Amino acid sequence: MATQVFPGRPNLGAPQKKKPRINSVRFGDGYELRSQDGINASPATWAVTFTGNWAEHQPRIAVLEACGGVQYFRWTDPRGRTANFICREWEDRQVEFGVYEITAEFEEVFDL
Repeated sequence: MATQVFPGRPNLGAPQKKKPRINSVRFGDGYELRSQDGINASPATWAVTFTGNWAEHQPRIAVLEACGGVQYFRWTDPRGRTANFICREWEDRQVEFGVYEITAEFEEVFDL
């Protein structure tokens, strides 16, 4: 399957969350040794909302459904960085006549 590209930019104010993965060992005297867990130890997570008309909405839903929370898609985040992301869950709704909204969390992944 070819890599999907998620179209469009999210609404303003999308927060980015980072939680670096670390390995740590605690010793009895209170000393703690910490190190990064691998070379890609700080993936980004974005809480995003996309609002638009049906022509903008349909391709976004198509990518999410095609990837199904398993396959990654390419997406350019609000800071202009393109990377691989997965979306395990999203909410899709019509907010008014002709206006649709998707709320989701995009998790950065590092696949081969």
